[in-house]
Amino acid sequence: MKEVAQALYNRLTVAMAPVPVFDFVKQNFKEYPYIQINQLSPLVDDTDTENSFNTTVKIVAFADYRGWSEVYDLADGIYTALHLWEMPTTANYLVGRIVETGRQYLTAPDGLVRYSVQEFRLHIEKI
Repeated sequence: MKEVAQALYNRLTVAMAPVPVFDFVKQNFKEYPYIQINQLSPLVDDTDTENSFNTTVKIVAFADYRGWSEVYDLADGIYTALHLWEMPTTANYLVGRIVETGRQYLTAPDGLVRYSVQEFRLHIEKI
């Protein structure tokens, strides 16, 4: 799965530049905007002949702009970069198209930071 996570990171880093992309954000990090890739959540979906996983990943975009437009733009950019993207085959995995399955826009408890949470589904086969 590390290869799949790396491919997602690479795709978003290029597509969303200059907005930084992280898979770990230090506590109290306050350099907005930024994007965080959460862990992959695979569910085994093996057949008699193939090892595969139905997998979800959440991508979260944070902004401190006092309205919603920056978060909307970030979420739309993430959608454009990932939705229906045919990820290249890695050394160990074949990934089908990635599909966005849901999106939310939220305000952090501080009332200032706004963020989007997008969930994407991937079907991954072990080569």
